[in-house]
Parts: sequence; C-alpha cells; structure tokens
Amino acid sequence: MLADIWHRLNQLEKELAKLKNENRNLKEKIESLQSLKIDKIEYKIHELKVQTLSGTLNVGLTSSGDAKDVKKVVDQIVKEEKTNIEVDLDMESPS
Repeated sequence: MLADIWHRLNQLEKELAKLKNENRNLKEKIESLQSLKIDKIEYKIHELKVQTLSGTLNVGLTSSGDAKDVKKVVDQIVKEEKTNIEVDLDMESPS
C-alpha cells in the first residue's frame, strides 16, 4: 500500500512539473504578443458599383452594442487620433 502511495505521489509530481512548464510557456507567449494598431483605413466608396439599391449599407464603425457604449469607443478614438466623428445617441437601435 505504501508503494502505491509513493508511486501515485511521483506521478502527481511529474504532472505538476509538466503543468508548471506549460504554464510558463503560455505566459511567455502572452507577453510576446503585440497589440494591433491600425494607422489608417481608407474607404473607396467611389469604386462601388451599385445596380440595385435596397437594404442598409454600413460604412465605417458599426456595432451591435447600445449607443452609449459606441459613443465611449468613438470618444476614445477621437481623443487618441484627433478624428472628427460624432455619434447621435437619439438614434434607434438596429433590429
């Protein structure tokens, strides 16, 4: 019985060492990830060919969140990029 406990303890120690190593590797990968920064987005609307116009065309920043959350995002963009964007909080949410 004591040998079984000793064997199981050794197995658990090996598994713990393996998990610690995997955790360390994952942390290193996370730290090495770089954030994505988009410098400029160009919309070439004049190149669109429209034969039949129906429905909704969304160009630019669209979101399914509520208007206040979208306004926060837009305000942050304006603050950081000095972009001239306005959000109408009275607009109805898309269905």
